[in-house]
Amino acid sequence: MRSLTVLGLASFALWPWNREVRDAIRDSLQMWMGGGGFEKDLCPMPNGVVEERHVDSLEVLLAEEHCPFVAAFFSSSSPLSQTPELALTEQRLATSFPTVRYVRVETEYMTIRSFLQWDISFLPTYVLFWPGKEGGTKGWHRWTGKGANPYDYSEVSSWISEVTGLQPQNTSVATTGPPLLPRGSQKASSAWLVIAWTLVALAVLHRTLNWQPIFGR
Repeated sequence: MRSLTVLGLASFALWPWNREVRDAIRDSLQMWMGGGGFEKDLCPMPNGVVEERHVDSLEVLLAEEHCPFVAAFFSSSSPLSQTPELALTEQRLATSFPTVRYVRVETEYMTIRSFLQWDISFLPTYVLFWPGKEGGTKGWHRWTGKGANPYDYSEVSSWISEVTGLQPQNTSVATTGPPLLPRGSQKASSAWLVIAWTLVALAVLHRTLNWQPIFGR
């Protein structure tokens, strides 16, 4: 009871001054009064920002029930995923739907458990959650493919519009602002490609010239 009195007095004293403190105290009072189900009414406004999320934090998105987002699952080891064209497509998608969080996911670090949790059977793919508060089809939606190109802006944006009921906004900001860096590292991929072909060449030479094994039997 004393704690509630202190919180109430502090809330009254700070009410006109600091909105963040005021909101925090209000939330605390509701929790103390048994309002554990209190939830925020407003979702964060990404405003065209492409969010990079590590695999370890993906489970947080699976528990989402209020705020819309689309997660893009691509393999950065694929040459198609490393192109500036895909980076521009992702930047345009994030800008076209500013109320929908656009989350980049690198699948190289995903475990089998993560693939099963997200029900992913092929790559690249998209997973979209839409709460359905403003129309559209509520629930989880997965990119089905069926001949559609996941690298093409028009086809992906049409799919998002069909699910959410939102219309794409002007994407000129995506082309005038700082460019989004492509996924993965082309230099690293090129180095691994050179190493792989070198090993293949050594294996062919070993078989062709009947070289003796380096280590004796």
